[in-house]
Amino acid sequence: MSQVNGEDYDAIFYPGGFGLLSDLATDESFAAIAAAHYENGGIIAAVCHGPGALLPITLSSGEKLLASKSVTGFTREEEIDFGTIDAVPFLLEESLARTASRYNKVQPWQELVIVDERVITGQNPTSAHGVGKALVESLS
Repeated sequence: MSQVNGEDYDAIFYPGGFGLLSDLATDESFAAIAAAHYENGGIIAAVCHGPGALLPITLSSGEKLLASKSVTGFTREEEIDFGTIDAVPFLLEESLARTASRYNKVQPWQELVIVDERVITGQNPTSAHGVGKALVESLS
């Protein structure tokens, strides 16, 4: 991570995947890169379990990035449906609901994309296309 310069990029995208909950959801070094990227005008997008990587991002003011953001991410119901409720290190929905200004969700497996300024999140794999579209629009 020490070789990554956030200023070299216009956006950071966190894809889904359960592994992210075990590493990027607690990685302070990458969170610092993402915080500087955001504070310098960069866009941050995430889908499915990807919003877990937003949890440790703390801005230079000391405030968590999500403290003023409306977001979404993989839900408890989707974990149950997918059979992973007992396999994940924590429930993303609960963590996002505690950390973000507002957590939003729709029925399991339906598309939901939230754009809150330069933070774009999608609830589940069905939302991936919409997150991609929103990210491209934000980069235009």
